[in-house]
Amino acid sequence: EVLLQQSHARFPDLPRVGFALAEYGMATHTEKMVQQGMESVLAVMDTIQEATQEELCSELCFEFFVWYKVRFAFIGTPLNPRLEEGLQRCHALFPENGDVLRAISQVQLDQRQWERAKATLLKAKAVVEEGRAAKEVLLQLAYVYDKTDQVDQVETLLREAIAQYPDDAQVYNFLGYTYADRNIKLEEAQSLIEKACQLNPNDGNIVDSLGWLYYRQGRYKEAIEQLERANQLEEDHPVILDHLGDALLKDGRIEDAVASWKKSLECGPDFPTEFTPEFQRQVSSKIKEAEKLNQP
Repeated sequence: EVLLQQSHARFPDLPRVGFALAEYGMATHTEKMVQQGMESVLAVMDTIQEATQEELCSELCFEFFVWYKVRFAFIGTPLNPRLEEGLQRCHALFPENGDVLRAISQVQLDQRQWERAKATLLKAKAVVEEGRAAKEVLLQLAYVYDKTDQVDQVETLLREAIAQYPDDAQVYNFLGYTYADRNIKLEEAQSLIEKACQLNPNDGNIVDSLGWLYYRQGRYKEAIEQLERANQLEEDHPVILDHLGDALLKDGRIEDAVASWKKSLECGPDFPTEFTPEFQRQVSSKIKEAEKLNQP
C-alpha cells in the first residue's frame, strides 16, 4: 500500500497507477482507496479531453478494458455515469477509436444495457478490423446477442470468428457452450467443445463446457469428473459450482449438491458479471428444493 501511494504521488497522471491503486483497494476491501484510484483515472480522462491526446486516450481505455475487475468499482456508485460521460466525450473527439468504443461498451454491458451495448459494439466492429481487439469485439457482440436470446445472430458471429481465428479455443468453446446450455445441437456442441479442449486442455471454462455437455447428455458421472476438474482450474467459479451441483443432484448426491450450490453463493460476489440477482435466486431455489428431499 505504501509503495502504491508513493507511486501515485509521483505519477498522478499514469492511468495504470490509478487502476493498480483501485484494484488493491478492492482486494483489501478499502473503499476509500478504490475511490482514490478511480478518481485519478477520471482526472486523467479530463486531461485527455482538454489536450485532445488520442494516444493517451487509447492507453487509458485499453487499461480500463484489461483491468476488468476494477471496472466493477463503478457499479452502483456515482462514478459509473461519470465514467460513461467521460468516455462518450472521448468518443466525440476520436469517433474512429476502437479502444474508446470497447470501453464504452464494457460500461454498458456492466449495466446490462444490451441494446445500447449492441449499438456501440457494431460501431466498434466497423472500425476494429484485425488482431485480438477485433476478436474481442466479435465475442462481446455475440455475448450481447446471447443475453437477448438471438441464437441465430450468435451463430453467425461465432462462425465468422471461427473462420477468422481457426486456432482459437475460445471461439469454438463459446459456440459449443451456447448449444449445450440451450440443450440443442448437442452433437455439434460436442465437436466444437472437443476442438476447444484440444487447443487448450487446461482452460477451466472449456472443461466446464465439456462437463455441462456431458450433463445434457445424461452422462452424470463423467460430468461430475469434468466439472470438479474445471472447479480446480478456475478456483471456485460460481457458474461451475452451480453446474457441479446440478450434476451431483442427478447422481443422487444431494448433500454434496447443496454444498456446491452454497459454495457458489459464497464465492459469487467475486464474479459480478455472472453473479446476477437472477442467478442468485435460481441457486437459492435449488438449495431449498434439494434440502426438502433430504427431510425425513
